[in-house]
Amino acid sequence: MLTAVKTDVSLEEYCLLERDSRVRHQYINGQIEPMPYTSGSHGLIVSNLHGFLFMCLKNREDCRLYIADRMLYVAKDTENGNVYYPDLMIVEGGPVPKGISTNMEATLNQYVLIEILSGSNSDNDRTMI
Repeated sequence: MLTAVKTDVSLEEYCLLERDSRVRHQYINGQIEPMPYTSGSHGLIVSNLHGFLFMCLKNREDCRLYIADRMLYVAKDTENGNVYYPDLMIVEGGPVPKGISTNMEATLNQYVLIEILSGSNSDNDRTMI
């Protein structure tokens, strides 16, 4: 398990670590970063928003709602792009996957992203895309 930032890593190396890890990590500009701790308040806010959005979208067959476990791939200035796990993600028209490794894929076509900001993650979350 990785407990600190690991730098100068390829997307393939990230995928090898992430596939077998019990803890999720984000891949940002060639760095593997462990996901920060989330408080009970954070979890409650995400859960409440998920319930609300689920009810709003339940009759929308063209939208899918994901909660914190779906990888998002964002092409950036780097060759590999970045990989995040947003708190909530709405995809319209079905997810467009990007195969990033054997048996691992990330979503390319987010419609709405929702991140609950806290002191430990607000800088990354404000610049996700």
